[in-house]
Amino acid sequence: MTFFKQAIGSFLGAFIAILLFSNVDFLIQTQSYVTEEVAVTSECPENTRFLSTLNGKKVCELKGVYTHDMKLTADKYWALNGEVVMGGDNINSMVLNIEPGTTIYGSHGPDFLLISRGSRINAQGNKLQPIIFTSAQDVVGRSSENDRGQWGGLVIAGNAPTNAGPEEEFEFSKNARKFGGNKSDDNSGILKYLLVKHAGFEVALDKELNGISLGGVGSGTTIDYVEVYNNADDGIELWGGTVNLKHILLVGNGDDGFDVDHGYTGKVQYLYIKQTDVISYDPRGIEADNHKSRFEAKPLSFPKIANYEIHGSELGESGVLLRRGSRIELINGSIDGFGKYCVALRNKVTMKHKPLFHAMHVKSCKKGPFGGKYHLENGDVQAWVMNDNTNNSMTIEPKAVNVKAYTKDNFFDEAPFIGAYELGSDWRKGWSIGL
Repeated sequence: MTFFKQAIGSFLGAFIAILLFSNVDFLIQTQSYVTEEVAVTSECPENTRFLSTLNGKKVCELKGVYTHDMKLTADKYWALNGEVVMGGDNINSMVLNIEPGTTIYGSHGPDFLLISRGSRINAQGNKLQPIIFTSAQDVVGRSSENDRGQWGGLVIAGNAPTNAGPEEEFEFSKNARKFGGNKSDDNSGILKYLLVKHAGFEVALDKELNGISLGGVGSGTTIDYVEVYNNADDGIELWGGTVNLKHILLVGNGDDGFDVDHGYTGKVQYLYIKQTDVISYDPRGIEADNHKSRFEAKPLSFPKIANYEIHGSELGESGVLLRRGSRIELINGSIDGFGKYCVALRNKVTMKHKPLFHAMHVKSCKKGPFGGKYHLENGDVQAWVMNDNTNNSMTIEPKAVNVKAYTKDNFFDEAPFIGAYELGSDWRKGWSIGL
């Protein structure tokens, strides 16, 4: 009888373990990922599920839609299961708080986190304890620097304007997740000292998640000291919105580093983009579109970017591509190393909207500094950039300007130097990776 009870107990224990691990592929595939036994009463928060332990920490699963404030703590790992949504669409709004040093991961391609319109994310890491969004493979040390698309990414929806209508839907969601509105100063929360790694799963053909996807995110949102590393698609993509960004690193991403569409009008300072082994057929450092079919749609995409570096590879197409009526202002920066042009313009309406380049270094791009396409000739583009009377200041060694005084905008620091950081004061050190 004792033997029989022991056998039944062993069978039930094994059956419960299978149920617990059934939603985490990497835990099923190899037992080496599970480091120790922990009782099911492991203090995972309400509406989350205990999975196992990993590297000495409990693993709690996030799944479905959450409509009450939640706190993710650094003493646990947080596993995304599918499309995890914070808040309803401008109803049942909530705040997701994330402690410094916390790790959130996805185990499958379609796992991603979405902050809905009206809700907020409060993810404030610090230099010694950045918040990390990554893949299960990375958590257990089985990701290489070339691994991309191992999970989805981070998505934020806001109520700020786009030029595609009163609201839009994210293309990669199967559940009609919407973004956009008429509140320019909308607040979706804070991202600070945050890393996103190995994301960018392709949900369907040409419908990929980005490392960070921002739809209609407003200027009340804070994004500062953020890196996207080895994403399969774009590092950061913005569909409309007015959010401003500072201290941004986009390293090793497979397509574009920084992609703007549908009327994005925010400001960026200290932007570092570095291509490595790109995987798309047309990777750019910055890709700027207005609207894919209505080139004059308002508001025009018009980011203002100061103190930037864009380092390409021979497989990279262009350092900056402007097309479909987009506009841009670039101040105190450098572009080098691309397989085609450092700066490329397409469509006459793009030139009509007069992008502005101030104190820009362009060098070592295989086909030259400037190029045109779709009724724009290379020579015409270069002559326009060099000679136009719209305060473009192109010389071989342009002199940096005091950005704050030049723009008369208090968002910008003075930063009178070319590039993403000042020699002797590199804000990237101590928390970023992949440099």
